[in-house]
Amino acid sequence: MTKINILKSRIFLDLLEYTKLPREIVFRRCDYAYIELAYLWHKYRREGKEIINYYKETDLYIYDLTKYQTVLENYSTINNIIKKIKELNLNKVLEFGGGIGEFSIKCKENGLDIYYYELEGTTKEYALWRFNKNKCADIKIIHENKDPLEEEWDLVNVMDVLEHIANPEVIIN
Repeated sequence: MTKINILKSRIFLDLLEYTKLPREIVFRRCDYAYIELAYLWHKYRREGKEIINYYKETDLYIYDLTKYQTVLENYSTINNIIKKIKELNLNKVLEFGGGIGEFSIKCKENGLDIYYYELEGTTKEYALWRFNKNKCADIKIIHENKDPLEEEWDLVNVMDVLEHIANPEVIIN
C-alpha cells in the first residue's frame, strides 16, 4: 500500500490544528476510529437509541473521514472527479452527507457552484471551521430543516452516505 505523508496533507494538518492534540494522538485516532465507530454504532442499536443522534454526537467521524480523505487525496480521486465534472460542463453541485467538507472545498477552489449538506453536529461544525480556515466560507450551506433533494442539481455527490441511511431507496429516487 502507498505511504501517505500526513505532514504534507492539508486534510490532516487541518485536523491537527482544529483538535489542538499532539500529532501522534491525532494520527492514532485516525487509524483506529473506524473500529470504535462500529462498536459505538452497535451499542446505540442495543440500547435502543436513535441512530441519527449517533451521527450527530460522535467526534470520531472527523478522524475516520480524515484518514479516508487522505487516501483519496493520495490517489487524486477528488481532483479526477472535479476534472470530469468540468469536462461535462456541470456546475451546480450538492455534496449530500458532506462530512468534513473536502469535496466541497475542492469544488469551490475549482470555481464550481457548491452546496454542502450534513446533519447538525460535530462533523458539520468541523467542516464549517475548515471552510473558514481554507477561505471557502462562501460555500452554500443547506441546513437540516431543508430537504436539499427537492431542488435540481447538475450533480449530487453521495460518497459513502447511503449505507448510513435507513431507507436509501427514498434518497436514490
